[in-house]
Amino acid sequence: MTNRPLIVPDDVEITIRLDKDSSDIILTLDGQKGLQITEKDVITVCKSVHPMLLILLPDRHYFDVLKAKLRWSGGRV
Repeated sequence: MTNRPLIVPDDVEITIRLDKDSSDIILTLDGQKGLQITEKDVITVCKSVHPMLLILLPDRHYFDVLKAKLRWSGGRV
């Protein structure tokens, strides 16, 4: 749990490249099957043109559920 999310504006595009000395690197997205990548690969992260639909439950706020599952303390922001 040492990795924290990175929140950026929706118009930001992030490009990721590996160092030349990198080896045995696996890219995994949303817990799916990993894909081996090399320094020749370029990963670009940007906002999709397709919206993601989420289920909203009454009286259950996403961050309250997340905080409980991860056993985080502190107030809601």
